Amino acid sequence: MDASERTFIEYSVPRDDFQSQLDKYHNYDQDWCVWRHFHRRRIDAVRRLLTKYLTIDLDKCVALDLGCGKGPISVLLSALGVRQVYGVDSDVRELILAEEWVAKNGRRNVEFCNEPIESLRLPDDHFDLIICSEVLEHLAAIGPALDTIESKLKSGGLVVISMPNVLSGYYFGLLLGFLFRRMVLRNVPYPTELVKHFRHTYWSIYKLLKSRYGLQMVHKEGVFLWPLPARIISVIGRRAPAMISAFDWIEDSFLRRFLPFMGASTFMVLRKR
Repeated sequence: MDASERTFIEYSVPRDDFQSQLDKYHNYDQDWCVWRHFHRRRIDAVRRLLTKYLTIDLDKCVALDLGCGKGPISVLLSALGVRQVYGVDSDVRELILAEEWVAKNGRRNVEFCNEPIESLRLPDDHFDLIICSEVLEHLAAIGPALDTIESKLKSGGLVVISMPNVLSGYYFGLLLGFLFRRMVLRNVPYPTELVKHFRHTYWSIYKLLKSRYGLQMVHKEGVFLWPLPARIISVIGRRAPAMISAFDWIEDSFLRRFLPFMGASTFMVLRKR
């Protein structure tokens, strides 16, 4: 790690114990400073939205973390004081790391299940809170996953969904970068995984949640509104790291309220009637 990367790190994420654990359990590989920053911004958004919109006391709340991966949001919910947290993921390797993370922190109120979201064997009408962050874009068909969300959530319960936004400058820049390299170098492989991220849009999912399941939109916002691809943000972060903090402050103070459709991730907070 060179000096410019260390400076970027100091400006881009809080220097706390939770971030140290994120660094340990996650592999922020390409343009890692930017991915690390983006990931923490999303997790902090979950914390902020729960503080604002969750109406039940945390010590009475039973939460479900769908597509929990290595467990950062499950760990966060436990640390916030949620009574019981269930993390679900279909990847055994991810869950092994999640269980290690929880065990090392002594979090006894977290359990993990290795099951597909679409056929989850947990009680219906059981959860006060469901988190589904950056998960739905990985599914070929989202109907069964939305069925799970609706059936497992209690009446009056809250669901927080986030997913990538193809309209954002961040992702649009990645696609333009691929097209440019394809035109110049010709043999650049097609970014299949990136394109799959955009087969479902958040507005199509919201239409389904509203019309078929009757969930009511409480709030929506964009997170990480940088109108640039990761490599350019990385250069800015190394050469003028104070710009990272300045833009984050502007985003937090103004932009995310007025430009929810420009975030690299779009968050929806919905309540079941």
